[in-house]
Amino acid sequence: MDAIIVILLIVGVACYACYKRSFQVAVYGIASIDLFLRVVNFIIAKYFNGASGSFFSKMPASIYALIHKYLWNHKFFFELLVFVYVVFMAAFLFYTICSFFKKK
Repeated sequence: MDAIIVILLIVGVACYACYKRSFQVAVYGIASIDLFLRVVNFIIAKYFNGASGSFFSKMPASIYALIHKYLWNHKFFFELLVFVYVVFMAAFLFYTICSFFKKK
């Protein structure tokens, strides 16, 4: 169930990026989903214990954790998706640094 939700979010971001015709929109969308999953995972680990913690523990920690959970034994697809993930995160870092040093 967790994979379906994240995949639908990623497909939605990809469709919106195709509509906008911008790679930057796709990069920021994927990075936003990944950062959201990481923040939610931190909040769940830090503040939810017991029965409520077990309910929320099904949420993936990040996109990489989701890829690792389902494709770690399919080496080709795992390596391909991890490479795509790293490219998106490197592009996010590049766009973030460029916007940081951008002069107005």
